[in-house]
Amino acid sequence: MLKGKNVILGVTGSIAAYKIAGLASMLKKLNCNVDVIMTKNAQNFINPITFETLKERITAGCGKLGRFCHIVPMS
Repeated sequence: MLKGKNVILGVTGSIAAYKIAGLASMLKKLNCNVDVIMTKNAQNFINPITFETLKERITAGCGKLGRFCHIVPMS
């Protein structure tokens, strides 16, 4: 159902940032294309390297990614 879908995970400076890496991993297993957007405060909770090891694309700002995305969950 999610195969090939584009997902942007928005990570903010909250305790939920710890759980988002597991969600990113699960989405990759479902063959989704996952992008991660992190706020500066999110990096106080979880290191961006965590997502890089999952081979996700990481950015520090939103830009215009939303136009190319099917799902945008925020933590």
